Amino acid sequence: MFTQLAPTLWTLTNPLHLGLLHMDHTMTIARLADDQLWIHSPVAYTPALGQALAALGTPAHFIAPSTFHDLYWKEWFAAYPQAQFYAVPGVREEHSELPFTSVLDHDTPSAWDGAFEQVLVGGMPKLNEVAFLHKDSSTAVITDLVFNYAEDPGFPFATRCILKMSGTYNRYCGVSRLLRTCFKDKRAVRRSLDEIIAWNFSGMVVGHGRAVTTDGSEALREAYAFLEG
Repeated sequence: MFTQLAPTLWTLTNPLHLGLLHMDHTMTIARLADDQLWIHSPVAYTPALGQALAALGTPAHFIAPSTFHDLYWKEWFAAYPQAQFYAVPGVREEHSELPFTSVLDHDTPSAWDGAFEQVLVGGMPKLNEVAFLHKDSSTAVITDLVFNYAEDPGFPFATRCILKMSGTYNRYCGVSRLLRTCFKDKRAVRRSLDEIIAWNFSGMVVGHGRAVTTDGSEALREAYAFLEG
C-alpha cells in the first residue's frame, strides 16, 4: 500500500477529485523512535488503511499542514480518539467542530523534536503552510508550495486545462497561480523559503504530484527564483 522512501518514511498517493479537477493527494508517514507514527495530510480513512498503518507502528500524531488540506478529518478523529491532532493556524477557526489538540508554529513539538525540523511559512496567512524536514532521510515534506506534474495524457482534459492555467502542468516543481494570490508579504515568504532551502535536503515529498528524489533544495530554490531580491 505504501511507497517506502527511507527506513522510517513512507508515502501513500490516492486520487483527489475536486469538481472538474482530478489529480492526486499524497500523505506522508514517519515512524518515530518510540514506534509512534507521524502522519501528514492523511488521505481518506479506510479500515484497510488503518490496518496497514498498524503494521508500521502506532498512529499517534496527525498533521493538518495547511488551511487548504482540511478534508477527511472527521473519520480520522473517530478512528484514533487517543491520538494527537495538530493543525496550522486558522484550521480550528474554520472547523470548530473538529477537536484539534494543538496549533503548529515555528517551534518543533517535543513529540517529534530530533526527528524533524519545521518552518511555518510566513506571508501567506490564508494558507499558513508548515514545511517539515525529515532529518534521517534528508527529505522535505511540503504540501502546496510546489506541484510536480509531468505531461500525462491519462489526465482528463478538464484537469489538464486547469493545471495549465494554474502554471503547474508539465512543470517541474511549479508554483501555482492560486498560491501566488495568497502572498500578502512577499519578503516574509522569501525569508521562510530561505530557511527551508537552507536545510539542503535531497528528497522532497509534495502534496500533489511526483516526489523529488535528488537536489530537492535546488528544485525549490529554482521554483521560487521569481521571489529573489
